[in-house]
Amino acid sequence: MIPSVTNRELDETFIYQGLSWQPRITSRGDLGITGPFCKRCNVSLAGGVVKCWNCNADYSKILDSDLVELRSKAHKIYEANARSKYPVINFDIPPTSLSHSTTEDENFFVGYKFGQEKGRKQLHIWVGERKKDQSNKDKVQLVIDVDKEEFRHDQTNKFPGEIIANAKIVFKKSSTDINYEKIVEG
Repeated sequence: MIPSVTNRELDETFIYQGLSWQPRITSRGDLGITGPFCKRCNVSLAGGVVKCWNCNADYSKILDSDLVELRSKAHKIYEANARSKYPVINFDIPPTSLSHSTTEDENFFVGYKFGQEKGRKQLHIWVGERKKDQSNKDKVQLVIDVDKEEFRHDQTNKFPGEIIANAKIVFKKSSTDINYEKIVEG
């Protein structure tokens, strides 16, 4: 005898287009969507029901469209939301020989690393002073997010104004010019 495999509903519901839906794993292991349900009391609205018999919520404006298409869109939205939580690896970033470099002497060091973080192109630049007991507070680390056109510094390191006087970054659509001397003095 072949054991019976049934659908397994997941322990969550989500709201889409003013209706409640429940994801489930089908007997084949695929993702399916059950619903719609009343968003107030979770009573099933399947079978052409447009008004909740339990709480009298009226869904006639929402359910006047094709239910199969509505369920399909709810399925796609749920999958998109689940995918948005995954880390992004961007293979569109062209390989470059300028991916990492450091220059140093007995007193100072300067370096950079170009790569990606969360699927975005980023340039990290660090400048620091050599000390016997080296720590993060002995360097400044600047982060340039190319895709978001953002410029910031790593707050776990030394404040940039303690080493750098000025920083200017020019992006395609914007630019940033920071005078750290005025910030430290002010």
